[in-house]
Amino acid sequence: MSFPTELILGLVGTLTGILGLFFHILKYRREKPRLEGGLDYCSHSYEEDAIKFKPIVDVRNIGSSPSTIFKTELWAQLIALNPKDSGEEQIGVGGVDYKGIVRVEPNDTVELQPVIELPLLETFKPNQERIEFVLIIYHTLGDFVVDGVSKLTEIDQVPK
Repeated sequence: MSFPTELILGLVGTLTGILGLFFHILKYRREKPRLEGGLDYCSHSYEEDAIKFKPIVDVRNIGSSPSTIFKTELWAQLIALNPKDSGEEQIGVGGVDYKGIVRVEPNDTVELQPVIELPLLETFKPNQERIEFVLIIYHTLGDFVVDGVSKLTEIDQVPK
């Protein structure tokens, strides 16, 4: 008994198709931009009606395709003056739109130093020494999160 030619050709075609798909997925995972980052330092200062944050973040592209950072968003945990009226904590949100000007080439590192302003509501406790925050960095194929603690410092006194 011999195998029909069509069965052999069908098995060969199926196996080569599966192998081709597998290698295509591996190539895509290796070539797509993958950004990762770490917080170097973050400070904040109080203005008349806002809190200004200045995080210094190193962003590294570990993929083999370039990527563009187009927005950062900062979520800060601000303590309320009267927790009974407004809850234990409040969240402030602010962001910087880069308009596609920060490009990260493959195997390259860029330093972001956005100044992000959050409106200072009357219910926030002024002059918090330390503020916990989450910084979300949006890029071409997604986003990643950097969290940290900001220290009360004048923005101009941030270490270089």
